[in-house]
Amino acid sequence: MKQIKLLILMLIGVLVSINLSSCGSNDDEPQLPSEDEIYKMWLEEATSEYDVVKDQMAYNIYDGKAMLHSVNPAISGAISIPSEVYYEGTGKNYPVTYVEFNPDITFSKVTSLSIPSSVEDCRIGYLSITKTLSIPSSVTYLEIYDCPELTTVSLAEGADNFGITNCPNITSLTIPQSTKQFRLKKLSIKEITVPTGIEFVEFQECGKLEKVNNLENSSLKVLGSRAFYNCTALKELYLPKTTSSITYGCCEGATSLNKVHCLRTTPPSLKDSKYGEPFSVMDNLYVPKGCKDAYKEVYPWNQFKEIIEE
Repeated sequence: MKQIKLLILMLIGVLVSINLSSCGSNDDEPQLPSEDEIYKMWLEEATSEYDVVKDQMAYNIYDGKAMLHSVNPAISGAISIPSEVYYEGTGKNYPVTYVEFNPDITFSKVTSLSIPSSVEDCRIGYLSITKTLSIPSSVTYLEIYDCPELTTVSLAEGADNFGITNCPNITSLTIPQSTKQFRLKKLSIKEITVPTGIEFVEFQECGKLEKVNNLENSSLKVLGSRAFYNCTALKELYLPKTTSSITYGCCEGATSLNKVHCLRTTPPSLKDSKYGEPFSVMDNLYVPKGCKDAYKEVYPWNQFKEIIEE
C-alpha cells in the first residue's frame, strides 16, 4: 500500500504548490481528495494485491493464517479487527495472526482499535486521535509508532518484545514480567520499573526519564548503542552483574547522569565504535569492593573522575 500513500502525499504536495503560486488571486482554493476518493483508490489497489478485502482492511493468506497488511488510509471510527477472515479461494476461515494497521495520519480518525486474541505479531502506527490501546496476551511482538494523542498502552503478560516510538503523551507504562526486550523512544515517562528477566532495554530521547527501577536485578547483558540516548533528566544508573559489555553511544546525551553503579566485578567491555562516546558525563563510578584497580585499567571506566568502591 505504499503506492496509495505516495499518491496521497503527491496530491497534497501539488495542492500546496498551487496554493503558494496562486496567493493573492480570487480563484477558489483547490480541495484535498475526499475520503471517498481515497477509499476508491485504496480499494482498487487492495483488490488487485491481496487475497481478502473486507471492512476497509486487506489480508493475505499464508501458511494457514491471515495477515492484515493494509487498511483504507482514511479509515475512521471504532475499529475491531476480526479474529478470522473467510477466503473464497479455499472456502475456509483463517485466523488473523499478523496485524499491520497504519492508516494516513491526516485523513484517518480512528477513535478506538480492538485487537483480537488471535494476533501474535502487531504493528500499529499513525493513529491521530486514539488515546488508549489494549494489547492482548497473545501478542508476543509489538510495535507502536507515531500516535500523538495516545496516553495509555495496556500490555498483558505474554509480551516478549515490544517498541513504542514517538508517542509523546505516554507518561507511564507498566512492563509485563514476560518481557525480554523493549525499545522506547520519544515518550514522556519519568519513572519505570523493568522486569527481572529483561535482557535488552532502550530509552531513546526520553528526556523526562528520571529513574529506572530494578535494572540492577535484571538479566541485562549488553547496554546498547542508544540505550539512554538523550535521556537528559536521568541522574543515576545501575548496571547488573550480568552486563558483560556496553556500546559506544549508550549514554550519549544523558547530560545529568553523574552516578553510574556497575555491579560486575569484571569491567564490562566496550564495543562498536561507530557511535558517539559511551558517556557524556563521567563523574562518579561505583564498583564492587576490591574491584577499583581493575576498573582503573580499562577504558572508558578509567576516565571517570571518581571510582568508589561500595
